[in-house]
Amino acid sequence: MDFFNLAGFTFSDKSGNLIKFYPENGLFESEDPIEVSKSSVTIIPNKDGKTLASFVDADGKELSPAVILSDSGIVVADLFHKGISENDSLVEFIVESLYYLGDDRILSGFSPLGGDEWRPIVQATKNNVRRARASLRSAERQFQIIEPEILETYEKAEKASDLMDTAFKNGNYLRITPYFSVADALAKEVVVLTQKVSNYEARAVWMDEQTIARAGNPDGLREVIRQVHEAGFNMILPEVVYHGKTLFPSEVGIQDTKYLNWSEDPFMVIVEEAKKYGIEVHAWTWVFCAGYSHNFGPILQKHPEWAEEDEEGRVFSNWQYGTAWLNASMPEPRQYLKDLFLEIVTKYHVDGLHLDYIRYNEDSVGHFGLSEYSRKAFEKEHGFDPKTVRVGSDEWKIFDQWREDNVTSFVREMSELVKAEKADLMISAAVVPDPSHSRNHVLQNWKNWADNKMLDFILTMAYTSNNSDLKNRTIAGLTVTENKVWVYPGLGVYVNTSENNMTQVQVTRDLGATGVAMFSTIHLLKESEKLEDLSRGVFREPAIIPHREPFLALKGLIEEAAETHSLAAKEDTAKALLALANTVPEKPENPIEFMEEMATSLSKHIDALQEQKDNRELTIIEHETLSGSLMAAWRITQIYIYQNTDRPYIQPEPRQ
Repeated sequence: MDFFNLAGFTFSDKSGNLIKFYPENGLFESEDPIEVSKSSVTIIPNKDGKTLASFVDADGKELSPAVILSDSGIVVADLFHKGISENDSLVEFIVESLYYLGDDRILSGFSPLGGDEWRPIVQATKNNVRRARASLRSAERQFQIIEPEILETYEKAEKASDLMDTAFKNGNYLRITPYFSVADALAKEVVVLTQKVSNYEARAVWMDEQTIARAGNPDGLREVIRQVHEAGFNMILPEVVYHGKTLFPSEVGIQDTKYLNWSEDPFMVIVEEAKKYGIEVHAWTWVFCAGYSHNFGPILQKHPEWAEEDEEGRVFSNWQYGTAWLNASMPEPRQYLKDLFLEIVTKYHVDGLHLDYIRYNEDSVGHFGLSEYSRKAFEKEHGFDPKTVRVGSDEWKIFDQWREDNVTSFVREMSELVKAEKADLMISAAVVPDPSHSRNHVLQNWKNWADNKMLDFILTMAYTSNNSDLKNRTIAGLTVTENKVWVYPGLGVYVNTSENNMTQVQVTRDLGATGVAMFSTIHLLKESEKLEDLSRGVFREPAIIPHREPFLALKGLIEEAAETHSLAAKEDTAKALLALANTVPEKPENPIEFMEEMATSLSKHIDALQEQKDNRELTIIEHETLSGSLMAAWRITQIYIYQNTDRPYIQPEPRQ
């Protein structure tokens, strides 16, 4: 407080959350008031001082000074810097102050922090500036053109960081706040703006029921859809069947009571609003899991005889989530699910049906499938009681295959039922990302589902903050399905920073994936920075979904590859790719034959890049940058050919 006493300032609680700059302030032009977060700290001059900006109420009436110029420097109210990182206008004002009045003449309201408290903040800000520099270098290595505005933004961030560091080392803690705020905000801006964009990819997001409940009413839900659209997503998967109940009024299932008094059907609101923005809607449905937190959902409360059990006779899984499961071998719950899902696709104009919990519970916490009903059903088929055999024995493998077949047969029957009703409706599933673990521990053989075209696309739940793990999981999904089905890696928003969310999108693109899915909206909305960064970064331009427009996406991806090769000074290849792209018609007369020819041409370019990498003519980063779009284009040809060619049924591989 000594500085303010000497400079001639006192404090008041008379403030507001609107700041109006005077036209004659000489630093910053703003016709309209700037909104900031509420605060109780306001500066009042006792001596001569020029007020550059004041707090005003909603009617424009002045309340108290917000920014003051005195002989000692510029002083800003405490609330001013609290909201700076989210307010471009405030950042611009501070930058102008730094450049035109000098770094030694700007101070922030009373700082209660000492050196020990400031140290981690200063270090974190310096790290953010370093990451911004690394992002610029990475963009250059990926043959991107860095706009002058981005370079200027980085230079300002670097200068503010240096001034912050100097102030910290000199113990001038009052000067740190504006510097670190500006450096941090501008560094993050650089990271966002240096992200690559692809205009041909699926961008899906799981819309959990928490989000829908949080919206509170139909209009709130419409606002959520608008936010999802503005963030750049082109597919949403709203959670409409969960915990053994439904989001919507149903003649088959039991509606969640919290939506009984809504003035409109929340599911219908989602579908209709999404269509306004051209967003695909795939109904997210829990299949065999019908209870949570050691509680039966409504359908199991009504039909407790449908509950599956483990070897101890437990109906709830022996782990923290306490899930309860419908009996996958029992005809009645299977028919209930078919009727419920058929109701969804006939009542609502959805683009697809998304199956979740299409599996058994993890075997590591109890072997489900050992209820009295299941044991008798198995024994009738195979001649022995599975509860009497050793886990891992040859007999147990027969039991595992029987459980796997219960899941696979439901996927097949559900797919056939839905396709008979609506041939162009897409069936998808959320799967455990490790194919081996998925089959052996939750009896989910999604490789076999892909082999037999039971699904149109698969979302691998590859949730991790480790990008090497994500890369391995993505490669596993793309490899095991052998380009027979669209595979969109699922990214865990909740385990990642905003920056790493964007990095993970780039990781999947470099591997030639044709899209991603993010889990989930509640985490994007609670941490709005993540949503905003997507809209200004990796998703800042709209994208066409390859599974809906395969030929248009094929053409566009080849054009993207041509542009990248041109930026890499590989003009001959760029011209050849552009010529190849120009041969892609809107709809070929013989699509299969055309896709086969395109695959051959693309393979030559991909093989040439691999050879250059093997000969060390290209770095790993350069190879991934040049080949990513080509791999995605080639993948489109393979998936299209497989999905549109009749194939004999492929049996699952023998269990090991």
